[in-house]
Amino acid sequence: EETGKKEKQQQQQQEHGMALFVLSLKSDFDRIDQCQASIDDMKMNLVDVLDLHLYRISLRSFKSNTIGNAKMCHALLLRDVQQQAMKIVNAMNDKFGQYYDTISKWPKTVEEFDHQMHAVDLFDKTVGNLGSQLIKLNHVVCGLEERAFVPSERDFRNIWKCKGWPKRLTEARDKCMKSAPGHRERFEEELEQQQKMFFAELRRLRESFLDITKKGPTQWSESDQVYTSIQVLQQRLLQASDESDQIRKRCEVLGLTFDMAGGGSSSSLSLIELRTHVKPFLELWQGVTTWRRYQPEWIDGPFLELNSDTVADYIRQCWRDMYRLIRVFNNDLFHEPVKVGERLKKAVEEFKLYLPLMNKLRNVDLRPRHWKEVSKELGVQIKVDRTLTLRMLLANGSMEAMETISDISQTAHGLVDPKR
Repeated sequence: EETGKKEKQQQQQQEHGMALFVLSLKSDFDRIDQCQASIDDMKMNLVDVLDLHLYRISLRSFKSNTIGNAKMCHALLLRDVQQQAMKIVNAMNDKFGQYYDTISKWPKTVEEFDHQMHAVDLFDKTVGNLGSQLIKLNHVVCGLEERAFVPSERDFRNIWKCKGWPKRLTEARDKCMKSAPGHRERFEEELEQQQKMFFAELRRLRESFLDITKKGPTQWSESDQVYTSIQVLQQRLLQASDESDQIRKRCEVLGLTFDMAGGGSSSSLSLIELRTHVKPFLELWQGVTTWRRYQPEWIDGPFLELNSDTVADYIRQCWRDMYRLIRVFNNDLFHEPVKVGERLKKAVEEFKLYLPLMNKLRNVDLRPRHWKEVSKELGVQIKVDRTLTLRMLLANGSMEAMETISDISQTAHGLVDPKR
Protein backbone atom coordinates (compact mmCIF):
# COMPACT_ATOMS: atom_id res chain seq x y z
CA GLU A 1 0.00 0.00 0.00
CA GLU A 2 2.83 2.40 0.89
CA THR A 3 4.60 1.54 -2.38
CA GLY A 4 1.41 2.32 -4.29
CA LYS A 5 1.09 5.68 -2.54
CA LYS A 6 4.70 6.56 -3.35
CA GLU A 7 4.24 5.60 -7.00
CA LYS A 8 1.03 7.64 -7.22
CA GLN A 9 2.76 10.60 -5.59
CA GLN A 10 5.69 10.35 -8.02
CA GLN A 11 3.28 10.18 -10.94
CA GLN A 12 1.47 13.30 -9.72
CA GLN A 13 4.78 15.11 -9.37
CA GLN A 14 5.76 14.13 -12.93
CA GLU A 15 2.41 15.33 -14.27
CA HIS A 16 2.75 18.61 -12.39
CA GLY A 17 6.30 19.06 -13.69
CA MET A 18 5.15 18.31 -17.25
CA ALA A 19 2.35 20.89 -16.98
CA LEU A 20 4.76 23.57 -15.78
CA PHE A 21 7.17 22.72 -18.60
CA VAL A 22 4.45 22.97 -21.24
CA LEU A 23 3.28 26.34 -19.89
CA SER A 24 6.83 27.71 -19.87
CA LEU A 25 7.45 26.41 -23.39
CA LYS A 26 4.17 27.90 -24.65
CA SER A 27 5.20 31.26 -23.20
CA ASP A 28 8.53 31.08 -25.07
CA PHE A 29 6.87 30.19 -28.37
CA ASP A 30 4.30 32.98 -27.92
CA ARG A 31 7.16 35.47 -27.65
CA ILE A 32 8.73 34.03 -30.80
CA ASP A 33 5.44 34.23 -32.68
CA GLN A 34 4.88 37.82 -31.56
CA CYS A 35 8.37 38.71 -32.76
CA GLN A 36 7.68 37.06 -36.14
CA ALA A 37 4.38 38.90 -36.42
CA SER A 38 6.18 42.18 -35.76
CA ILE A 39 8.69 41.36 -38.50
CA ASP A 40 5.88 40.65 -40.97
CA ASP A 41 4.12 43.91 -40.04
CA MET A 42 7.31 45.92 -40.55
CA LYS A 43 7.88 44.34 -43.94
CA MET A 44 4.36 45.30 -45.03
CA ASN A 45 4.03 48.74 -43.49
CA LEU A 46 7.49 50.27 -43.59
CA VAL A 47 8.21 52.09 -46.86
CA ASP A 48 11.53 52.68 -48.56
CA VAL A 49 10.84 56.40 -49.34
CA LEU A 50 8.73 58.94 -47.47
CA ASP A 51 7.37 62.03 -49.34
CA LEU A 52 6.75 65.10 -47.19
CA HIS A 53 5.50 67.94 -49.44
CA LEU A 54 8.63 69.24 -51.08
CA TYR A 55 10.95 66.71 -49.34
CA ARG A 56 11.63 63.05 -50.11
CA ILE A 57 13.24 61.04 -47.27
CA SER A 58 14.88 57.65 -47.82
CA LEU A 59 13.93 55.08 -45.13
CA ARG A 60 15.68 52.06 -46.60
CA SER A 61 18.48 52.08 -44.03
CA PHE A 62 16.04 52.53 -41.14
CA LYS A 63 13.79 49.77 -42.49
CA SER A 64 16.70 47.41 -43.01
CA ASN A 65 18.15 48.00 -39.53
CA THR A 66 14.80 47.71 -37.80
CA ILE A 67 13.84 44.47 -39.52
CA GLY A 68 17.37 43.12 -39.05
CA ASN A 69 17.25 43.77 -35.31
CA ALA A 70 13.86 42.10 -35.08
CA LYS A 71 15.15 39.05 -37.01
CA MET A 72 18.17 38.85 -34.70
CA CYS A 73 15.89 38.94 -31.67
CA HIS A 74 13.73 36.24 -33.28
CA ALA A 75 16.79 34.04 -33.94
CA LEU A 76 18.01 34.47 -30.35
CA LEU A 77 14.64 33.43 -28.96
CA LEU A 78 14.66 30.33 -31.17
CA ARG A 79 18.21 29.55 -30.07
CA ASP A 80 17.18 29.77 -26.41
CA VAL A 81 14.46 27.21 -26.98
CA GLN A 82 16.89 25.04 -28.96
CA GLN A 83 19.29 25.14 -26.00
CA GLN A 84 16.49 23.87 -23.75
CA ALA A 85 16.02 20.97 -26.14
CA MET A 86 19.74 20.21 -26.16
CA LYS A 87 19.88 20.26 -22.35
CA ILE A 88 17.20 17.57 -22.35
CA VAL A 89 19.04 15.65 -25.08
CA ASN A 90 22.44 15.77 -23.33
CA ALA A 91 20.97 14.77 -19.98
CA MET A 92 19.14 11.83 -21.58
CA ASN A 93 22.16 10.68 -23.57
CA ASP A 94 24.35 10.80 -20.47
CA LYS A 95 21.91 9.06 -18.14
CA PHE A 96 20.51 6.46 -20.50
CA GLY A 97 23.89 5.98 -22.14
CA GLN A 98 25.32 4.87 -18.79
CA TYR A 99 22.30 2.68 -18.16
CA TYR A 100 22.66 1.13 -21.62
CA ASP A 101 26.34 0.39 -20.99
CA THR A 102 25.43 -1.29 -17.71
CA ILE A 103 22.84 -3.70 -19.11
CA SER A 104 24.58 -4.38 -22.42
CA LYS A 105 28.21 -5.03 -21.39
CA TRP A 106 29.65 -8.47 -20.75
CA PRO A 107 29.94 -8.94 -16.94
CA LYS A 108 33.44 -10.01 -15.91
CA THR A 109 32.73 -10.57 -12.21
CA VAL A 110 29.82 -11.62 -10.02
CA GLU A 111 29.64 -8.07 -8.70
CA GLU A 112 29.18 -6.69 -12.22
CA PHE A 113 26.56 -9.36 -12.92
CA ASP A 114 24.67 -8.44 -9.73
CA HIS A 115 24.82 -4.74 -10.65
CA GLN A 116 23.53 -5.58 -14.12
CA MET A 117 20.59 -7.60 -12.75
CA HIS A 118 19.66 -4.77 -10.38
CA ALA A 119 19.72 -2.39 -13.35
CA VAL A 120 17.40 -4.71 -15.29
CA ASP A 121 15.01 -4.78 -12.33
CA LEU A 122 14.80 -0.98 -12.59
CA PHE A 123 14.12 -1.11 -16.33
CA ASP A 124 10.40 -0.22 -16.20
CA LYS A 125 11.03 2.73 -13.91
CA THR A 126 13.91 3.92 -16.08
CA VAL A 127 11.98 3.60 -19.35
CA GLY A 128 9.00 5.37 -17.76
CA ASN A 129 11.25 8.31 -16.95
CA LEU A 130 12.54 8.12 -20.52
CA GLY A 131 9.01 8.49 -21.85
CA SER A 132 8.36 11.73 -19.95
CA GLN A 133 11.66 13.17 -21.17
CA LEU A 134 10.86 12.26 -24.78
CA ILE A 135 7.48 13.96 -24.51
CA LYS A 136 9.21 17.17 -23.41
CA LEU A 137 11.72 16.86 -26.23
CA ASN A 138 8.98 16.30 -28.82
CA HIS A 139 7.13 19.42 -27.66
CA VAL A 140 10.27 21.49 -28.19
CA VAL A 141 11.33 19.91 -31.49
CA CYS A 142 7.83 20.10 -33.03
CA GLY A 143 7.51 23.74 -32.02
CA LEU A 144 10.86 24.55 -33.62
CA GLU A 145 9.98 22.65 -36.81
CA GLU A 146 6.68 24.55 -37.10
CA ARG A 147 8.70 27.76 -36.99
CA ALA A 148 11.11 26.53 -39.67
CA PHE A 149 14.10 26.36 -37.33
CA VAL A 150 16.90 24.18 -38.72
CA PRO A 151 19.25 22.71 -36.05
CA SER A 152 22.91 22.05 -36.74
CA GLU A 153 23.95 18.65 -38.03
CA ARG A 154 25.50 17.73 -34.67
CA ASP A 155 22.36 18.70 -32.75
CA PHE A 156 20.23 16.80 -35.25
CA ARG A 157 22.27 13.61 -34.73
CA ASN A 158 22.03 13.93 -30.95
CA ILE A 159 18.26 14.44 -31.11
CA TRP A 160 17.90 11.44 -33.40
CA LYS A 161 20.04 9.33 -31.06
CA CYS A 162 17.92 10.43 -28.10
CA LYS A 163 14.68 9.38 -29.80
CA GLY A 164 16.12 5.92 -30.40
CA TRP A 165 16.72 5.11 -26.74
CA PRO A 166 13.47 3.18 -26.12
CA LYS A 167 14.26 0.66 -28.86
CA ARG A 168 17.94 0.33 -27.96
CA LEU A 169 17.25 -0.10 -24.25
CA THR A 170 14.54 -2.68 -24.86
CA GLU A 171 16.81 -4.69 -27.15
CA ALA A 172 19.65 -4.49 -24.61
CA ARG A 173 17.33 -5.61 -21.80
CA ASP A 174 16.07 -8.59 -23.80
CA LYS A 175 19.61 -9.61 -24.72
CA CYS A 176 20.73 -9.27 -21.12
CA MET A 177 17.89 -11.45 -19.83
CA LYS A 178 18.60 -14.05 -22.51
CA SER A 179 22.29 -14.30 -21.60
CA ALA A 180 21.76 -14.16 -17.80
CA PRO A 181 21.46 -17.97 -17.29
CA GLY A 182 24.73 -18.52 -19.14
CA HIS A 183 26.48 -15.88 -17.05
CA ARG A 184 25.09 -17.38 -13.85
CA GLU A 185 26.36 -20.84 -14.78
CA ARG A 186 29.80 -19.43 -15.62
CA PHE A 187 30.04 -17.56 -12.33
CA GLU A 188 28.90 -20.60 -10.34
CA GLU A 189 31.78 -22.60 -11.84
CA GLU A 190 34.26 -19.81 -11.11
CA LEU A 191 32.92 -19.51 -7.55
CA GLU A 192 33.31 -23.25 -7.02
CA GLN A 193 36.98 -23.01 -8.02
CA GLN A 194 37.45 -19.97 -5.79
CA GLN A 195 35.98 -21.88 -2.84
CA LYS A 196 38.30 -24.84 -3.44
CA MET A 197 41.33 -22.53 -3.46
CA PHE A 198 40.06 -20.77 -0.32
CA PHE A 199 39.56 -24.04 1.58
CA ALA A 200 43.02 -25.23 0.54
CA GLU A 201 44.51 -21.99 1.87
CA LEU A 202 42.46 -22.37 5.06
CA ARG A 203 43.97 -25.82 5.64
CA ARG A 204 47.45 -24.39 5.09
CA LEU A 205 46.70 -21.60 7.57
CA ARG A 206 45.66 -24.15 10.19
CA GLU A 207 48.87 -26.08 9.62
CA SER A 208 50.95 -22.90 9.91
CA PHE A 209 49.18 -21.99 13.13
CA LEU A 210 49.79 -25.45 14.62
CA ASP A 211 53.45 -25.08 13.70
CA ILE A 212 53.55 -21.74 15.55
CA THR A 213 52.04 -23.32 18.68
CA LYS A 214 54.95 -25.79 18.80
CA LYS A 215 57.58 -23.04 18.97
CA GLY A 216 59.17 -23.07 22.43
CA PRO A 217 62.32 -22.08 24.34
CA THR A 218 64.48 -23.94 21.81
CA GLN A 219 63.58 -21.18 19.29
CA TRP A 220 64.52 -18.39 21.74
CA SER A 221 67.56 -17.36 19.70
CA GLU A 222 65.43 -17.42 16.54
CA SER A 223 62.71 -15.13 17.92
CA ASP A 224 63.13 -12.66 15.03
CA GLN A 225 62.29 -15.33 12.47
CA VAL A 226 59.41 -16.68 14.57
CA TYR A 227 57.96 -13.19 15.03
CA THR A 228 58.24 -12.49 11.29
CA SER A 229 56.54 -15.78 10.43
CA ILE A 230 53.64 -14.93 12.77
CA GLN A 231 53.31 -11.50 11.13
CA VAL A 232 53.15 -13.21 7.73
CA LEU A 233 50.53 -15.63 9.08
CA GLN A 234 48.47 -12.73 10.44
CA GLN A 235 48.60 -11.00 7.05
CA ARG A 236 47.54 -14.21 5.31
CA LEU A 237 44.65 -14.56 7.75
CA LEU A 238 43.56 -11.01 6.99
CA GLN A 239 43.66 -11.70 3.24
CA ALA A 240 41.74 -14.95 3.77
CA SER A 241 39.12 -13.04 5.74
CA ASP A 242 38.67 -10.59 2.87
CA GLU A 243 38.45 -13.53 0.47
CA SER A 244 35.84 -15.15 2.70
CA ASP A 245 33.71 -12.01 2.72
CA GLN A 246 33.92 -11.81 -1.05
CA ILE A 247 32.87 -15.46 -1.47
CA ARG A 248 29.99 -15.02 0.97
CA LYS A 249 28.68 -11.97 -0.90
CA ARG A 250 29.00 -13.75 -4.25
CA CYS A 251 27.13 -16.75 -2.87
CA GLU A 252 24.34 -14.44 -1.73
CA VAL A 253 24.15 -12.96 -5.23
CA LEU A 254 23.91 -16.41 -6.83
CA GLY A 255 21.60 -17.82 -4.14
CA LEU A 256 24.16 -20.37 -2.89
CA THR A 257 25.30 -21.41 0.59
CA PHE A 258 28.85 -21.00 1.89
CA ASP A 259 30.34 -23.30 4.52
CA MET A 260 32.99 -21.26 6.34
CA ALA A 261 34.51 -24.38 7.92
CA GLY A 262 35.46 -25.69 4.51
CA GLY A 263 34.39 -29.22 5.25
CA GLY A 264 36.88 -29.52 8.13
CA SER A 265 36.29 -31.49 11.33
CA SER A 266 34.26 -30.04 14.15
CA SER A 267 37.48 -29.54 16.17
CA SER A 268 39.13 -27.53 13.40
CA LEU A 269 39.62 -23.85 14.11
CA SER A 270 37.55 -21.47 12.02
CA LEU A 271 39.04 -18.46 10.28
CA ILE A 272 37.71 -16.13 12.98
CA GLU A 273 39.15 -18.36 15.72
CA LEU A 274 42.51 -18.46 13.96
CA ARG A 275 42.65 -14.66 13.79
CA THR A 276 41.79 -14.48 17.50
CA HIS A 277 44.26 -17.18 18.60
CA VAL A 278 47.23 -15.83 16.64
CA LYS A 279 47.26 -12.47 18.44
CA PRO A 280 48.69 -13.77 21.78
CA PHE A 281 51.47 -15.58 19.89
CA LEU A 282 52.32 -12.36 18.08
CA GLU A 283 52.51 -10.49 21.40
CA LEU A 284 54.64 -13.24 22.99
CA TRP A 285 57.30 -13.41 20.30
CA GLN A 286 57.30 -9.65 19.83
CA GLY A 287 58.08 -9.38 23.53
CA VAL A 288 60.90 -11.92 23.24
CA THR A 289 62.33 -10.15 20.19
CA THR A 290 62.19 -6.75 21.90
CA TRP A 291 63.82 -8.16 25.04
CA ARG A 292 66.63 -9.79 23.10
CA ARG A 293 67.22 -6.52 21.24
CA TYR A 294 67.33 -4.14 24.23
CA GLN A 295 68.57 -6.24 27.15
CA PRO A 296 72.18 -6.41 25.83
CA GLU A 297 72.14 -2.64 25.32
CA TRP A 298 71.00 -2.08 28.90
CA ILE A 299 73.61 -4.45 30.33
CA ASP A 300 76.63 -3.71 28.13
CA GLY A 301 75.75 -0.38 26.55
CA PRO A 302 76.86 3.05 27.84
CA PHE A 303 75.35 3.36 31.32
CA LEU A 304 75.25 7.17 31.16
CA GLU A 305 72.91 7.00 28.14
CA LEU A 306 70.30 4.79 29.84
CA ASN A 307 66.89 6.28 30.56
CA SER A 308 65.94 4.57 33.81
CA ASP A 309 62.29 5.66 33.60
CA THR A 310 61.86 4.20 30.10
CA VAL A 311 63.53 0.94 31.10
CA ALA A 312 61.38 0.69 34.23
CA ASP A 313 58.17 1.30 32.27
CA TYR A 314 59.10 -1.42 29.77
CA ILE A 315 60.01 -3.94 32.51
CA ARG A 316 56.71 -3.44 34.35
CA GLN A 317 54.61 -3.62 31.18
CA CYS A 318 56.48 -6.67 29.89
CA TRP A 319 55.94 -8.47 33.21
CA ARG A 320 52.19 -7.72 33.12
CA ASP A 321 51.96 -8.89 29.48
CA MET A 322 53.76 -12.16 30.21
CA TYR A 323 51.61 -12.81 33.26
CA ARG A 324 48.46 -12.36 31.14
CA LEU A 325 49.74 -14.38 28.17
CA ILE A 326 50.83 -17.31 30.37
CA ARG A 327 47.28 -17.54 31.70
CA VAL A 328 45.88 -17.42 28.16
CA PHE A 329 48.19 -20.17 26.92
CA ASN A 330 47.49 -22.31 29.99
CA ASN A 331 43.75 -22.07 29.39
CA ASP A 332 44.21 -23.09 25.73
CA LEU A 333 46.69 -25.86 26.65
CA PHE A 334 49.57 -24.45 24.59
CA HIS A 335 52.48 -25.77 26.65
CA GLU A 336 55.48 -24.59 24.62
CA PRO A 337 54.40 -20.92 24.52
CA VAL A 338 53.85 -21.12 28.29
CA LYS A 339 57.50 -22.09 28.71
CA VAL A 340 58.59 -19.15 26.55
CA GLY A 341 56.43 -16.73 28.55
CA GLU A 342 57.75 -18.09 31.86
CA ARG A 343 61.34 -17.75 30.68
CA LEU A 344 60.84 -14.14 29.63
CA LYS A 345 58.89 -13.37 32.80
CA LYS A 346 61.74 -14.82 34.90
CA ALA A 347 64.35 -12.82 32.95
CA VAL A 348 62.33 -9.64 33.45
CA GLU A 349 61.95 -10.34 37.19
CA GLU A 350 65.72 -10.81 37.51
CA PHE A 351 66.44 -7.58 35.66
CA LYS A 352 63.80 -5.79 37.73
CA LEU A 353 66.14 -6.09 40.73
CA TYR A 354 68.56 -3.68 38.98
CA LEU A 355 66.00 -0.90 38.52
CA PRO A 356 66.65 0.79 41.91
CA LEU A 357 70.38 0.88 41.15
CA MET A 358 69.76 2.38 37.71
CA ASN A 359 67.37 4.92 39.17
CA LYS A 360 69.84 6.07 41.85
CA LEU A 361 72.95 6.23 39.63
CA ARG A 362 71.11 7.86 36.72
CA ASN A 363 70.16 10.74 39.00
CA VAL A 364 70.80 13.96 37.05
CA ASP A 365 71.95 15.65 40.29
CA LEU A 366 75.00 13.40 40.70
CA ARG A 367 78.28 15.32 40.50
CA PRO A 368 81.89 14.03 40.15
CA ARG A 369 82.37 14.14 43.94
CA HIS A 370 79.37 11.89 44.40
CA TRP A 371 80.80 9.38 41.92
CA LYS A 372 84.05 9.50 43.93
CA GLU A 373 82.06 8.56 47.01
CA VAL A 374 80.50 5.65 45.10
CA SER A 375 83.95 4.53 43.94
CA LYS A 376 85.22 4.69 47.52
CA GLU A 377 82.32 2.61 48.74
CA LEU A 378 82.89 -0.02 46.04
CA GLY A 379 86.63 0.00 46.55
CA VAL A 380 87.33 0.47 42.87
CA GLN A 381 87.94 3.51 40.71
CA ILE A 382 84.90 4.09 38.48
CA LYS A 383 85.61 5.87 35.24
CA VAL A 384 82.48 7.92 34.51
CA ASP A 385 82.40 7.97 30.71
CA ARG A 386 80.94 6.01 27.77
CA THR A 387 82.90 2.89 28.76
CA LEU A 388 80.92 2.55 31.99
CA THR A 389 78.26 -0.22 31.77
CA LEU A 390 75.68 -1.74 34.08
CA ARG A 391 77.57 -5.03 33.95
CA MET A 392 80.69 -3.31 35.36
CA LEU A 393 78.72 -1.79 38.20
CA LEU A 394 77.15 -5.13 39.05
CA ALA A 395 80.53 -6.90 38.88
CA ASN A 396 82.00 -4.38 41.34
CA GLY A 397 79.38 -5.11 44.00
CA SER A 398 76.97 -2.21 43.42
CA MET A 399 73.95 -4.25 44.51
CA GLU A 400 75.60 -5.07 47.86
CA ALA A 401 76.31 -1.34 48.41
CA MET A 402 72.81 -0.30 47.40
CA GLU A 403 71.99 1.31 50.75
CA THR A 404 75.04 3.59 50.65
CA ILE A 405 74.52 4.43 46.95
CA SER A 406 70.92 5.38 47.76
CA ASP A 407 72.09 7.74 50.51
CA ILE A 408 74.63 9.36 48.17
CA SER A 409 71.93 9.88 45.47
CA GLN A 410 69.48 11.37 47.98
CA THR A 411 72.19 13.69 49.32
CA ALA A 412 72.96 14.90 45.76
CA HIS A 413 69.29 15.53 45.12
CA GLY A 414 68.91 17.40 48.42
CA LEU A 415 71.86 19.71 47.68
CA VAL A 416 70.53 20.78 44.31
CA ASP A 417 66.81 20.87 45.04
CA PRO A 418 66.64 24.14 47.08
CA LYS A 419 68.35 26.09 44.29
CA ARG A 420 65.70 24.92 41.86
